[in-house]
Amino acid sequence: MVQVIPAIIAKDLDDLKRKLDLVKNEAALVQLDVMDGKFVTEKSFGSELSDIESVGRLADVFFEIHLMVGDPLFWIKKWVSLPNVKRIIFHWEALKDPAEAVVCLTEIKNGGKETGLALNPKTLLEGTMKILPEVDLVLLMTVDPGRAGQKFQEEVIHKIQSLRSFLPGVKIEVDGGINLESAKKTVEAGADTLAVGSFAFSEISPADQIKKIEQAVNN
Repeated sequence: MVQVIPAIIAKDLDDLKRKLDLVKNEAALVQLDVMDGKFVTEKSFGSELSDIESVGRLADVFFEIHLMVGDPLFWIKKWVSLPNVKRIIFHWEALKDPAEAVVCLTEIKNGGKETGLALNPKTLLEGTMKILPEVDLVLLMTVDPGRAGQKFQEEVIHKIQSLRSFLPGVKIEVDGGINLESAKKTVEAGADTLAVGSFAFSEISPADQIKKIEQAVNN
C-alpha cells in the first residue's frame, strides 16, 4: 500500500491550522516543510523556536518534519521532543561534513523518531551509499527544494529504480511535482511514499485530491 502524505508549507500558525483542517481526516501523517531562509532562499513557519512549541500543541495530528535548514542538528534537537512528531527528515546537502549524518541520525533515533534523509535531484546516490542503510526512509526530491509548484524532474525516476535495487526494504518517499501522472511513474519505479503539496492544495478540496492520488497508485 502506497502512503500519500499531504505536504504543507505554512506562512504562520493560522495558515498551518487552516491547511491541516482540510486534510487531517484523510491522512494519518502530514509533512511540514521547515525552511529557514539559509539552506533555501524561502522561509516558512517552523523555523522559529516559538513555532515548534505551537506545533507541539496540535495534539490531533502526527507530523513528518522535512528540515530544509542550514544547521540540521540544531533543529533536530528542537523538534525531536515533540510527541506528535513521528519522523524527522534532514538534507544530505545541508551537512558540512558527511560524518554529521551519523550524529543527526543518532539524535533522531535516541528521541524515538523515525529517521529520514533527503537527497536533492542532482545529488548522486554513490556518495551516500554508506549512510543510506542506516535510515528508515530516503526522501528523493523530484524538484529543487524550497519552492512549491515546480515541474517534476523526470531524471529522478532512474534514481528511484537504483535505490530500490540497492535497498529493497527501505521506504522511498518522493517529494515535488507529484500529480496523477508522476505519482504512477514514481510508484512503478519503486517509491512507496508520496508527498503531495501543490496538487492537493490548488483545489477546493485537498482531501479529495489526496484520495485521487491514493486511488491512482493503489488500484
